Amino acid sequence: MSQPFIGEIKQVGYTFAPVDWAECNGQLITISDNAALFSLLGDAYGGDARTVFGIPSLKGRVPIHMGNYAETDFATTYTRGQIGGQEYVTLTLAQMPAHTHNFNAVNEAGDTPVPYSNQSGVGNTMAVANASYYTNALPDVALVADMISYAGGGQSHYNIQPSIGTLFVIALEGLYPSRN
Repeated sequence: MSQPFIGEIKQVGYTFAPVDWAECNGQLITISDNAALFSLLGDAYGGDARTVFGIPSLKGRVPIHMGNYAETDFATTYTRGQIGGQEYVTLTLAQMPAHTHNFNAVNEAGDTPVPYSNQSGVGNTMAVANASYYTNALPDVALVADMISYAGGGQSHYNIQPSIGTLFVIALEGLYPSRN
């Protein structure tokens, strides 16, 4: 294998960083022991830039090319070391697509006062039973609360794209990259 550039990041299919490489796990390392790498990374990935600096953390992250993405619908610029995205997302009502929740009812005798219940999972239609739920007669009777489904519950959902676990490593030693 050819000698890597210092700071080169590779993805490997095994569970350890080889000699002269480190896992891309966001750890802080000393500047005095890794001066060449610090000269390339600086404190873009953390650290105090006096005694320690950070290695990029790619744990649970998807790398994205830094630069300006003006040609996309969501024009933005990604800087080196910038973190974005969320593992869990809670949608607001404004983010939900317009949709309806159907309500089915029949004008036939039912065999129970509440023929449908979210808790029991039985049936999907409200029917007239011993007591009438829909009528124009007084007194008004409120609809049973679990007859219409809720619009969310405030819980977040997992937001990670399909992925496979591998290890990202960064070269601590090697050739110092020269600029073109």
